[in-house]
Amino acid sequence: MLLGDDESMETESTDEIEETILPLMQRIPGCDDASLQDIDSWMKDDDQYEITDKEIVALVDCDDNDIEDQDEAPTVEPLRISHNDGVTALETAIKYVH
Repeated sequence: MLLGDDESMETESTDEIEETILPLMQRIPGCDDASLQDIDSWMKDDDQYEITDKEIVALVDCDDNDIEDQDEAPTVEPLRISHNDGVTALETAIKYVH
């Protein structure tokens, strides 16, 4: 098989995949205007950038750091009352109900 023939078969296979994906894609809310060109562009973007394991780890670590930063936001301490104050509040509530 010649190299050109292999590339031709790959292109035909890609075209078939894109035509199969398009109707499915158009069922997704907000993607009903998707076209074969959009799908082709997305598929080519995947081919253009290969991410390494180290880059994946770095991206995951960055996301974890962002989450930790959000978790470190100032929090309000829950109000703690003493047992005596709790009993007094319950007695007051019972008197209110009766």
